[in-house]
Formats: sequence, structure tokens, C-alpha cells
Amino acid sequence: MKIPEGLARRTEAEISEELRGFPPPAIDAVVSLKSGTDPASLRACLLSVLEFYLPQAARRSLADVPDSARLREDLALDSLALAEAAFKLDEVLGIPVETREVGNLATVGDLHAFFCARLQSDPS
Repeated sequence: MKIPEGLARRTEAEISEELRGFPPPAIDAVVSLKSGTDPASLRACLLSVLEFYLPQAARRSLADVPDSARLREDLALDSLALAEAAFKLDEVLGIPVETREVGNLATVGDLHAFFCARLQSDPS
């Protein structure tokens, strides 16, 4: 997979600024994508960003969550949280994401596959 152009041209300081308020592991996961985009590092990035948008009562590490985990039912992410996460991933990775596209994703595996496909087809 290619490193998204929007991510490649950002410095670590710019990434940290865009992710102000996110925990350090989330920032580290995004920064690590700059050195090489592979499915495992992309998954870690996606999950660390999703963790930030979990409802306070459901907040936990998603590092070991299976691909079959349902975004809404198992992770308690509502449509607004998913849209916010999609906008943040769009902003940070530089990969255009439409809210309706993310709204159709049901599981962590679906989300991962969606972004993998976007990185494969990224014309930059």
C-alpha cells in the first residue's frame, strides 16, 4: 500500500497538532504510517482513532478487538461518532471519505478493508 500523499507531506509536529487531544498512542500510530503503510499499521491507526470516539462509558483499548466486532453494537459507536472519526481520518491521512460510505460499514474488518482499498486505489 502507498503512503497517502496527504500524510507523507506532513511533519510529526503537524500530525500532533491535527490530533491534539488524542492520546499519544493514537498519534504514534498515525506517525508510524509515514514510514510504511502495511495492513497491520493501518489497522492500528484506525483502531487508535476509533478509541478516541468511543463513548466515555465504553472507552477501552481496541488493540485486540476482532475484525468481526460490530462498530455500533459491540463498540457503541453511533453515526455521529463514526462520521467524526471518518472526518478526522480524512483530515489526517488525506484520503477523501464520504460520511455515507462510512455509514454503510458494519464491522472493524469492514472499516479496515475500506481504508485498505482506498490506499490501493489512491492515485497520488
